[in-house]
Amino acid sequence: MTLTLSRYGQMDKLGEMHVPRVGSSPVDILLSAYTLLKQVIPPYTAPGLNYLEAVRLLAPHRISLESVTQGTFDIFSSKLASAQESEYLREMGVFISAAFNLSGLAKLVDTGHEGIGYRLAEGKQLIVNNKNRLVFVGEEAAGDIALLGDAVMFADGSRSGFQVSWGDTSGFANLSTGGIKINCNNSTAFGIRAKGCFLVSYSPVGSFGSLTEEVVLLNYDAARFFGYDTKQVFKFDEGHVSFHPDSSLIANYFWKLQKDREIRKLLEGVRTLKAVAGMRDRPAKALAMVNAYDWKGLEVRLRATMNGDGRG
Repeated sequence: MTLTLSRYGQMDKLGEMHVPRVGSSPVDILLSAYTLLKQVIPPYTAPGLNYLEAVRLLAPHRISLESVTQGTFDIFSSKLASAQESEYLREMGVFISAAFNLSGLAKLVDTGHEGIGYRLAEGKQLIVNNKNRLVFVGEEAAGDIALLGDAVMFADGSRSGFQVSWGDTSGFANLSTGGIKINCNNSTAFGIRAKGCFLVSYSPVGSFGSLTEEVVLLNYDAARFFGYDTKQVFKFDEGHVSFHPDSSLIANYFWKLQKDREIRKLLEGVRTLKAVAGMRDRPAKALAMVNAYDWKGLEVRLRATMNGDGRG
């Protein structure tokens, strides 16, 4: 059964569904599409299905959504705030992410909708300025996200882009498969089972980089566990690790092979980027600094130095 908004033709009846009238303004389109979304999906729908349904409802209005602004999303959120049902909290955040991806807007500041940043598209920048602790932020994201408040899970399964956390997280960038992840606050578990990422921590971590593969792990603060059970991973610790599964790594690579000075010189830029940890009030500038750094070039030089092929 195909459902469309009323301005684009007839819509099949489904129970007691009430088809909203769609206005011409972007706010009207968002309000109408979200009202219809809640009629065609039940509460607690899996975010993937929720996202696809939101995209299907919004896609016919993509030209109109090209003109959305930050104010469009602010008005949309304020109109729904008082009537928002608790069982649809995550659905609203996923819906906003879908609308943002389809829009012509490059940067969005969100005040903390549950599920915000889901599948954020590459090239999009999201700043989450949440006052309350969220459960899910930035799942499967490919865009850039700055998390200013606390979250249970941040950037879980993220693919690319730059995700920076100034919040206290239970899990950050776990199961991620690409991109740059920078921890600037406490995290219980950071980068677990990640693959193909840069993971940098400037703040305390419980478990950092366990079960990872083909990643670069750079630790500049305290970590309880660091790089446990990894494959093809470059690890550098300039902080304090309570339990190091292969404590001989530093001795073998940095001291016995006399590579410490070369490695530290290559990582001077990353050490300088520690300034982003104190830039919570300037997240856009911090993301720009992270984005401007040559992460791919750094990884090539690091691995070349360790392999001794002269390119480092």
